[in-house]
Amino acid sequence: MSNQLAAGFGATAMMVAAARVNATASGLVNDPFAEPLFRAAGGSRDVEPADSGPDGTTDLFAVGTKFFDDFLGDAGRSGIRQVVILASGLDTRAYRLWWPGGTTVYELDKPRAIEFKTQTMRGLGATPTAHRRAVGVDLGHDWPAALRQAGFDAAEPTVWDRRGAAGHPDSAGAGPAAGRGDRAERPGRPVGRRLRGGATSSATCRPTAGRR
Repeated sequence: MSNQLAAGFGATAMMVAAARVNATASGLVNDPFAEPLFRAAGGSRDVEPADSGPDGTTDLFAVGTKFFDDFLGDAGRSGIRQVVILASGLDTRAYRLWWPGGTTVYELDKPRAIEFKTQTMRGLGATPTAHRRAVGVDLGHDWPAALRQAGFDAAEPTVWDRRGAAGHPDSAGAGPAAGRGDRAERPGRPVGRRLRGGATSSATCRPTAGRR
């Protein structure tokens, strides 16, 4: 994977990307960008997607991809129009999922990772299916401030995907600005939780008028 460091992607991001390649090949999910993006980032035939994770972790990542595809779709149908993906890596949901009108998807990752994916997707002729706002920021820094500067409205219901940021202590709550993200995660939001091995579970509530 000669390009992954230059592109800003680590081993976990590449493993998850490999899982999406497998999941698409098996028909579990529909991600037409999975393989070309994986290859562009340095994934090659010498490290096959099926062999990219020990003890079945790649399969669990694939199942997690399907779960969150459905999960985010349910969030949109429930009326939520803000999505935040922390450490978005090679995730292409802003391009490949159907989103209701007015949906904004915020993708946060290191600047070089954001730039690489944006340019590569443009080269593939891909256009976002939601209003995509790519935020280049190190999650070890004040990413909530960068998120707000990109237009994030903490008063609106938001669905968060924090799985990619599991290794960042600041992402466990609301980062350096604890409580700011939680304002968006008020009652009425879907919440995705990462379990051991990359599997996920959820608790889903619909937005409730007048509640914060």
